[in-house]
Amino acid sequence: MRREVRGVVRSMVLASVWLAGCAGTVKAPYPKLQADTSPAAIARGAAIFHASCESCHRGGDNETASGAPLHELPSYMGKFHASNLTSHPTAGIGSATDEELARVIRYAVSRDGRLMVMPSYGMGDKDLAAVLGFLRSGHPLFTPDPTPAPRSEFSFIGGLGFRIITGNEPIPRPPLGIPVPEKAATLEYGRYMAHDVYDCASCHTPGFSPRKTEGDEVFSGGMSFKDPEGQDVESSNITFHGTGLAHWTLEDFTRAVKDGIAPDGSALRSPMPRFRGMDAVEAQALYDYLRSVPPKKNHVDGARPRLTANSVRPTWVTKLDGAEREDGSESTTVAEAASATTTGTGAASPASTAGAVAGTTPRSPQPHDSEATAPHASADHNAANAPAHGSATTVASKTAGGTMPQGSATTVAGSATHGSATTVASKTAGGTTPHGSATTVAGSATHGSAATAASNTAGGATPHGSATTVTSNTAAGTTSPATIPVASSPAPRKPRPAAPKVDAPKLFTQLGCAGCHAPGARYHEQLARASRRSDTELVRWVRNPEQFQPGTPMPTYADLLDERTALALVRWVKSGGPATLAPVAH
Repeated sequence: MRREVRGVVRSMVLASVWLAGCAGTVKAPYPKLQADTSPAAIARGAAIFHASCESCHRGGDNETASGAPLHELPSYMGKFHASNLTSHPTAGIGSATDEELARVIRYAVSRDGRLMVMPSYGMGDKDLAAVLGFLRSGHPLFTPDPTPAPRSEFSFIGGLGFRIITGNEPIPRPPLGIPVPEKAATLEYGRYMAHDVYDCASCHTPGFSPRKTEGDEVFSGGMSFKDPEGQDVESSNITFHGTGLAHWTLEDFTRAVKDGIAPDGSALRSPMPRFRGMDAVEAQALYDYLRSVPPKKNHVDGARPRLTANSVRPTWVTKLDGAEREDGSESTTVAEAASATTTGTGAASPASTAGAVAGTTPRSPQPHDSEATAPHASADHNAANAPAHGSATTVASKTAGGTMPQGSATTVAGSATHGSATTVASKTAGGTTPHGSATTVAGSATHGSAATAASNTAGGATPHGSATTVTSNTAAGTTSPATIPVASSPAPRKPRPAAPKVDAPKLFTQLGCAGCHAPGARYHEQLARASRRSDTELVRWVRNPEQFQPGTPMPTYADLLDERTALALVRWVKSGGPATLAPVAH
């Protein structure tokens, strides 16, 4: 009897091992498609690849799509690694046929016939041919890499469960003849994008069944993943229920899916990709389609944000850049930010606020002058400090429209030393300096110095009511004024607010950077190498990483961070700040 029991147990174990081992061995047809390498098709294929493929197939330290560990999947399922998609003939896809690659994408069946954990894409023949065209385009992402990707392996439990759930069969689709709907802001096109191109349905529906997106829980969220810090996360409910996207506007939705920034200013959680190539038509179609899906109540822990009708959005930086802000201050250029000094924590130091008094004595810099700016705060460089021997200080004010606003003023106040010059130039493209404007230089000059103010127009005239004033104190102590009377007093500028200090380590964590760039995280080494770049380049990278790497999963922070604040982060990073953070454990 005991022998019989042992025999039954042994048979069950062997059967289970066999089931787990062949958890992906399937048959699937080969779509008879060829890569479309026309320029329009390659552009379309690039947009799809960057959105749906690159984040998995390009590792954090790789410049090519040579594969990467898939830490996002629960560890109990096994160990998984995305394939090498470079053009290398053996380690990559250089020797694969278009039909083989089309089968992988359409059915999630590997070249050796195994059912994979990757999504299968029901995109139309034309879009699938475009993706194949991009894979064959010679793009730098596909530069041959001889490093073979490790084989993905299910665990005993993972393989058994995956076989039972999927039925060991790919989702049924015709190998050919799948159309691409006309591109328009329609529910049909929105459904196509949500199910077949961006595949929102697979990630935002719980479970692993190939048919799960046909059920009632579609888009209700709750599928389990691992974030870059190794923490369990569940996909968000993206139906328009109060536990999902209720009260999200089209602008909220577009910024989130394209740039990775939620309506409350927080970064979307990993592994949510960024659909950078989505245009306004696609965004409208996808948004309207999700609104048409019956709302599902599903409160997903950690999902954010859930909005109400009264939720307050941040004041987005890009709406104010290049213009006077509501508080009267002006936006900061990257050149100004890069010239600022920093504190010990890497925070940028703005110059003193405007409003210098003529003839004041320059003071030495004070410790509290070295402050970083938070988003939306900026300040002028005060010209009150005396220029050094032989130096020059220049302030230029120009307008593209041809006029300076009525009552505007440009002022430099201070004292000049031996051989120095202080110059103010006010010019307009259209050739007029309007009524009531003024350009003033006031201060004291010593031996050999000059204080000059010039107001020029394209026509060479100084209009009625404007004034140019130079007042200088000579070595003998006499004053020689030269003034044209002003018809009306210029309106004073609003004082600029003091720039609050940036807590760079706190901001680095709040923006979600630590999860990807702390020690042990997927992109930590990449960040360390990037520190060798210039401040100006890194400021641009922080705010708009997609301009350097179109498929990057990093959010676009330009709407949240002005250039001075980005500079504070950059200098903290370059000083070794991320190395002081707690390591990430996968």
